Amino acid sequence: MTFLNPAILFALFAAAVPILIHFLNMKRRKKIEFASLQLIKEIQKSSLRRFKIRQWLLLLLRSLAIFLLVLAFSKPILPGYLAGNGFSNQTKTSAAIVFDTSPSMRYADQRNGDQWRVAKTAAMEVLENFSENDEIFLLFSCEASASVAAMSVAEARRQIAQQETSPVFSPTEELLRRALWLLANAKNFNRECYLISDFHPSGFLAQDTAFAKRRDYEKINLFVLNVAPSDKQNVALYHHEVLTKIFEPQKPIRVQAQARFSQSEPAQNAVVQLFLKEKLSAEKSLSPQPDGTAQTVLTAMPSGTGCTCGKILLEDDNLNADNQRFFSVYIPEKIHVLMAYENRETVRFLEAALKSYENPNFFELDFVSARQLDARNFAPFDALLLVGLENFSKTTLQKLKVFMENGGGVMLFAAPELKNYESYNQLLKLLGGGRFQPASETLDKSSFTLDPPHVRHPIFDGIYQNSNLARSNSQLQSSELPQIFARANYDKSPSEAAVLTYLDGRALCSSLKHGNGAAVIFATLPTPQATNLVWQPIFAPLIFRSVFFVSKKAQSATMAYTVGKPDEAILPQGTALHEHLIVKKPSGKAFIAPLRERLGSVRLQLQPALFDEIGIYEVRKSGAQGEELLEKLALNLAPSESEMGALKRQQVQQAIMKTGVDSTHIYFAETGKLSNEAVASLISGSRYGFGIWKYLLALAAACLILETVLAKKVRA
Repeated sequence: MTFLNPAILFALFAAAVPILIHFLNMKRRKKIEFASLQLIKEIQKSSLRRFKIRQWLLLLLRSLAIFLLVLAFSKPILPGYLAGNGFSNQTKTSAAIVFDTSPSMRYADQRNGDQWRVAKTAAMEVLENFSENDEIFLLFSCEASASVAAMSVAEARRQIAQQETSPVFSPTEELLRRALWLLANAKNFNRECYLISDFHPSGFLAQDTAFAKRRDYEKINLFVLNVAPSDKQNVALYHHEVLTKIFEPQKPIRVQAQARFSQSEPAQNAVVQLFLKEKLSAEKSLSPQPDGTAQTVLTAMPSGTGCTCGKILLEDDNLNADNQRFFSVYIPEKIHVLMAYENRETVRFLEAALKSYENPNFFELDFVSARQLDARNFAPFDALLLVGLENFSKTTLQKLKVFMENGGGVMLFAAPELKNYESYNQLLKLLGGGRFQPASETLDKSSFTLDPPHVRHPIFDGIYQNSNLARSNSQLQSSELPQIFARANYDKSPSEAAVLTYLDGRALCSSLKHGNGAAVIFATLPTPQATNLVWQPIFAPLIFRSVFFVSKKAQSATMAYTVGKPDEAILPQGTALHEHLIVKKPSGKAFIAPLRERLGSVRLQLQPALFDEIGIYEVRKSGAQGEELLEKLALNLAPSESEMGALKRQQVQQAIMKTGVDSTHIYFAETGKLSNEAVASLISGSRYGFGIWKYLLALAAACLILETVLAKKVRA
């Protein structure tokens, strides 16, 4: 038998106290015999004999109770079969501590305390069981790619104390395999692995399931320390979407926020706020639905132009890491437009429409004839308007393709009188569009009559108010719809979205995406000879909204990126691969931007090791005039981190056993009872044997109960 607290055994002398008191009470007194008491003495002899037996039993029970209490506090351990490998405290140990640093480890509530603090305390308690002669391997999930070397106990304490959670992490299961490999090749005979985690599914399970068992892992003792409480309560902002698809100066933007309520008790409403440029711009209440989710739309008016950063925020709760979502939108100050024409007269109404915008100088217009189109550089422009061109050269076709792949926008107005649209169709084939063909001379009236506009298309966002949608879609009179006098037949591709269609199903106007750019296709010209649309109030909004739609500057919010997930962001046109770009993190730290060129555009590589913070990143270009802001990127927490579920004990054990660790060498600490004492008992029990102190306490309690009952009878 081994004692974990042998110093307490000195208190065994206390067991002699009842015996000493008993003998002190046995002091002899002088006896005086009375004749009248002789008969009574004979009667009580048998009773006195029973009384003495009970006294000795009381003495035994009192001494035994003290003995058992002292023995229990000395923490005795029984060696043998339950002692595993029978390790002794004289043998050197190699130990690996696998530490989960995913954001869900930051959960804290008033009832269970701070989960991250509990994890650190458990790790420190683990280190108390090692000497400076042992070797320690520390593996943090946020540093999965870092090399791991053996360290001293003191160095391990220092690193654990300084460690913080990170939104960039590798699955803890992958780290576990690496830790077991390190231990299998360690120098010491005793080998132990400690797994400290909340066993959140997204933070623990690895995608790779094809992992062969290792026989040299069988005898490694593996300790599972679950720091998660069993009843987590949380409200998480797990998704957002910028509903506004086209951004204009002095126009409101709409953002949808979605939350998840993880609560066993009746959920209360939560307040969600929208901040633009760090200023509170909107606020609403979220009411949970029966499925535990809630959503709302926040509307706010941005100030100024350029990059506008936004943040959606929930009130503080038990896990603050999932209470915020970031986004970035670009509101253009100007849009540069190049109009190419066969006949200058065909662009007159387009020019007038764009100049009728609220700010007449917002659209910077440039014009070029079809013959000079090959010589023009498309890169400085945000949108190209190709109006009534008869054909396209191979050079122009290739330049248009590259222009759209790099984020440029194209508006194509087909000349309705052409007999051959082969050049148009070559362009559309490159862009993934449909096909043009000459209109038949026998077309009926339905072929020139338009359906109501497809008001759900982003081009019409803001033109038709919600109250007028029903009328716009189904109740407009034919006299209110534009009339078409000349058209080409256009069969749009399945990937295109209709904007305006005829009653016969063909498209007058449709949109498509290609690469990072967009295009809007019109099957007629913007002239009074082709359509009376040019005289109607809808014409000007339709044209400048179409330009906004195809212009990457105003097309949509920047893409939503997830921190910890490798990705790439396309930088603005004109960015050179050799340029010195600096990325500034939300914390203010900066690093040189990793770039690569692909498909004719320069792309920023979102490497998890560099983009390891949640928030807004600024991409800046250094020049003679100082730094110039190129782009702002928003990185958010993965939605899976906001789920409050945890793996069950059986699932964790199965994942561990897949590696080859024997089930008899896996030790679990009870969830929600991860005290220092529990950790120490778990380790000592596996190293030295079976702890019997709880049973000794129970026997001591039983002795005290028997003593109380017997003492009452003696007094009676």
